Amino acid sequence: MIIIKACTLIIKACTLIIKAGALIIKAGVIIIKAGALIIKADAIIIKACTLIIKAGLFNKLCHGAVQ
Repeated sequence: MIIIKACTLIIKACTLIIKAGALIIKAGVIIIKAGALIIKADAIIIKACTLIIKAGLFNKLCHGAVQ
């Protein structure tokens, strides 16, 4: 009886470890997705900055032409 109880406890512990492992994997996937979103956001910021720089150069050219 004691051996059977011990075995069932070991099985329960193993299933908890497996569940914890699955949660860690899910968390890892979420972290990877978050990283990808951060990279996308950085790319958008870079594009916005280049547009601002281009707009600034365009304004300088226009003001130079008017004067």
